[in-house]
Amino acid sequence: MPYKKLDLLLQLFCEESGVAVVVVGPGIEEKQAKLINETPHYYYLGAKYGREINEIYNMGDVFSTPGHIGLALIQAFFWGKPVVLLNTRHAPEIFYMKNGKNGYLVESSRELKEKILYLLRNEEVCNEFSRNARDTIDRDADISKMFGGFREAVDYCTNKNQLKL
Repeated sequence: MPYKKLDLLLQLFCEESGVAVVVVGPGIEEKQAKLINETPHYYYLGAKYGREINEIYNMGDVFSTPGHIGLALIQAFFWGKPVVLLNTRHAPEIFYMKNGKNGYLVESSRELKEKILYLLRNEEVCNEFSRNARDTIDRDADISKMFGGFREAVDYCTNKNQLKL
């Protein structure tokens, strides 16, 4: 999806041969496929689910869908992956992002690349962000809390609608 800004991510790391860019999803544009095929350290794995996607998350070091993130943020944090994103409109899960703690929200493509490289080149900082990402899941985004919040929203809407009758 164009709003995720995969093109930006692909352009940023073409010359960074020490950085593997792994793209996972149900489809990419022809020009993206061409760039991936021409860049030795770029990989497109197609749509992956279940055990396969979990293995991919587990192998990575940093996660980014620069232009928009949703539940993938929760999944990345579950696997202890710091996330680097542009500071733009994201899904509600962005609430769990703690800038400078479990990832970075950046203002430009230049800063996006800088922060990703910073995490990749600074193992101690990356490990700290990784621990913070896991702590965020354990403390704030536990499935029972998420379900409870959803249930409260449904109850609120149901009660609100009853008041109008």
